[in-house]
Amino acid sequence: MNEKHIDIDTARKLLQHYETPDHVVRHCTTVARVSTSLAYALKEKGVQLSEELVYGSAMVHDIARVFDAHEEVGASLLEKEGFPAEAAIVRRHMHHDVTASISEIREIDLVCLGDRMVKEDQFVGLDVRMEYILKKWEGHPKAETIIREKVRIQKQLIREIEELTGLTLDEILEKKGPDTDEFTEKNRAIAEED
Repeated sequence: MNEKHIDIDTARKLLQHYETPDHVVRHCTTVARVSTSLAYALKEKGVQLSEELVYGSAMVHDIARVFDAHEEVGASLLEKEGFPAEAAIVRRHMHHDVTASISEIREIDLVCLGDRMVKEDQFVGLDVRMEYILKKWEGHPKAETIIREKVRIQKQLIREIEELTGLTLDEILEKKGPDTDEFTEKNRAIAEED
């Protein structure tokens, strides 16, 4: 059964309808670009993923970021709107443990990985973003240890993605995929409107 997923027009409408702040929309747009680029590169190598689910989930992962427990609020909104697959990813995106093995990769892993490499609306890579997170938890040794272990696992996944695709992360993000120009133009238009 083909499930409907959130496309760029639907994402714009949802983000506007739920009054997601402009800076959050720009963040979501960048996460969607990063996550979808990874999905496309992996699909080219035969990994079974839904680029549409990755894109739609990434575009709305922080739709309710202004609320406490934003992942729960956002998931509830998406369920109400008829997007259960995206809602499931949004609900777990804050606490999901990204797989360390490409053989187990799922759409949520790519959305979470993309989110963990984007600070505000800029792709900064995993190290820069996680240093920012570690500073927030400075003085909490247990949290710091957990974060560092998660970073180690995420770096392993990135290495496996690079090995499988034969491309560095930067090359994956620069590579043109299907409808990339249209994707970029629509997202640039959104950013310019903000």
